[in-house]
Amino acid sequence: MNTMLRRGALAASMLAVASAGSAQPGILEEVVVVAQKRQENLQDVPISITALTGRDVRVLGLSKNVDIAAQTPGLMFAEGSEQLISISSIRGVSQNDVSFHQEPPNAVYMDGAYISVLSASNFQMFDLERVEVLRGPQGTLFGRNATGGLMHFISRKPTAEAGGYADLQVGDHSQVRFEGAINGSLTDGISGRLAVLDESYDGYADNLTTGKDFRGRDETGVRGQLLFEPTDDLDIRLIGFYAEQDTDLGFKHSANGFDEDGLMFTLPRELNFWGRCPGCDPSGHRDRSADPFKSDFDTEGFFSSETTNFTALVDWDFNGMSLASVTQYMDYEASHLEDGELSPRPGFDLNSGQDTDHFSQEFRLSGISGSMNWVAGIYFLERDASASQDIDVSLAYFDDVLSTFGAIPPGFIAGLGTTDNMLSHWSMDTSATAVFGQLDFDLGDTWTLVTGLRYTRDELDYRFRSTESIDGFPLGPGGLLGETEASDSKSDDDWSGNITLEWRPMENWMTYAKLSRGNKSGGWNAPFLGGVVTDFDSETLDAGEIGVKSLLMDGRARFNAAAFVYDYQDYQGFTFVDFAAQVSNLDAEVTGLEAEFSISPGAGWDISLGLSLLDAQIKDVVLPAGRVTDRDMPLAPDTSFNAMVRKGWDVLGGELAVMLDYVWVDDFYSETLNNPSGLIESYDVSNARVSFRTGNERWEFGLIVRNLTDEEILVYRTPIDVGFNQDHYARPRWVSGQVTYFWN
Repeated sequence: MNTMLRRGALAASMLAVASAGSAQPGILEEVVVVAQKRQENLQDVPISITALTGRDVRVLGLSKNVDIAAQTPGLMFAEGSEQLISISSIRGVSQNDVSFHQEPPNAVYMDGAYISVLSASNFQMFDLERVEVLRGPQGTLFGRNATGGLMHFISRKPTAEAGGYADLQVGDHSQVRFEGAINGSLTDGISGRLAVLDESYDGYADNLTTGKDFRGRDETGVRGQLLFEPTDDLDIRLIGFYAEQDTDLGFKHSANGFDEDGLMFTLPRELNFWGRCPGCDPSGHRDRSADPFKSDFDTEGFFSSETTNFTALVDWDFNGMSLASVTQYMDYEASHLEDGELSPRPGFDLNSGQDTDHFSQEFRLSGISGSMNWVAGIYFLERDASASQDIDVSLAYFDDVLSTFGAIPPGFIAGLGTTDNMLSHWSMDTSATAVFGQLDFDLGDTWTLVTGLRYTRDELDYRFRSTESIDGFPLGPGGLLGETEASDSKSDDDWSGNITLEWRPMENWMTYAKLSRGNKSGGWNAPFLGGVVTDFDSETLDAGEIGVKSLLMDGRARFNAAAFVYDYQDYQGFTFVDFAAQVSNLDAEVTGLEAEFSISPGAGWDISLGLSLLDAQIKDVVLPAGRVTDRDMPLAPDTSFNAMVRKGWDVLGGELAVMLDYVWVDDFYSETLNNPSGLIESYDVSNARVSFRTGNERWEFGLIVRNLTDEEILVYRTPIDVGFNQDHYARPRWVSGQVTYFWN
């Protein structure tokens, strides 16, 4: 039997194993992934992958999609303030622009369908079969904006077997989280599954100005599925998803000064840098408390979103080939309000809205012909994204700030009126077409050559308009902050691909070497406070990688590792200019290594370790004062480490288990210039779970403690160039109890 046929037979046989668990105590569970858009053993795929099963997600106490980073080497999230933003970094590849029309360079997929909206890619995980994180360019088969890699969230598929589960968590800050699902046959050849989620908790940060708390959340999600199996060779799966999210938005304030390079640094609370008061920003504000969960601002913020998503998946086997179709429609709407300057006086309030419609269609044809395993496909995307930003600026506040800078005499702007309003609207329409193919050619019993190529054409149309008025009186072109009206269009044609050589010198051991290329189309910046609309070019990443995948100790241990080098051309680097995200093209170089080790030594023990090493440098960055130097890429710590240890005992006819997981993250910067105030110092987090599962495996009871040692963890910071930061802190220690019931 040749290598291709052996792989296909193995993947089919593993489905039952993966769902039922290990056949023998101490033998690691085999994991099936769809990283190459076909079912394969994780150990047979020449891609650096972390795969978390639905059980992993549950026992680790992971709820939001950003939580997976803690046990995924090389993956980082800049996430704060209860999901307003969720910027991912894979091996240092990220784009921190939170403008609502942009697409990220690390793709997010749900059930085979691409999620093109940055805000919509931040969601609660429930009723999942598996999460796959693919590191490195995935341009051939996934293509669109998978420059750094991708995250694929795969929900549980309906089956004819009746069953389901109900999971309830009750925790700190009045947290109540319920998720559950019911599954079964509706009639011959038709199965259904319905899953729901509802979570709420009160705010755990205090606003000393208003006396109210913030960073609370209410979220609801529902996913309904129908699976039609009219014949043994045809599956039609329809998925409908709807979610609502409401959060109480707010940040922590800290003040900045400027060094000789024009870079911002965080002021100690005792330093009177601006001559206004110790630790104050240029407006004279300093939070009364240094506690990261106590703030002082007058405008109570919020973030609300609504997601509607329909996906149709068709798989048809005929004449030794398979035809797959993935059809998706998504509508995403969101609004938000925030106190921009984070002070107890009127300063500037940002009120925004966004609306994106997305339709995509993919067709794939695949098969095995002798020693060749092949796939070919075509992909279409239509995406219409629009957004608005309504900013009210207190002229008295900016008079204080600008006069402190020495830019104007005191009272100059305040004499013009009370409030300057800047209203901006922008939109970007995207039409994309791609054709792609990949061929795996068996060179013998131990060697396989993989080649793939994708050609993509993007058509982009952009429109931007902003108007300005003081106290309701419109200003003409070139007002105080500037008035802008612009429209532009561009076409991007590019290719991505890979060539990989696999070598299997022995059973349970595979080594690979690959060259791959990824790309992301260009776009335009949105100057919220007026000015010139600028564009940026597409980016290209050329990567070289070598890796090894192995099973050791008769299947009781798994060791996977990869080393890589990236040549990043026209990297889309991010800074903040005039309170708005500004992207420009730079070159970068990345080298790194990641490794994962898992072992089940027996007697109820499970241990996993992960390591990521990075050296990610942006070349020839021009600092504000004009000096040219290299900078660290944002969200790219030199070192990160994760670990999980679980021990189970047979008790009272069931299993009592204790689990500890841990992550340590080295220092990293939050933006391209490496402002000292944007430095996130190293931190570590440990979590614990104690559980008991009854012998009939119907009931499970758990106690979860996240952030076990109650660390104050600054996870992200946005330096604002008028002398302060918006600081994002992770949650404090959080204790919850969990009860789960399974039926079948």
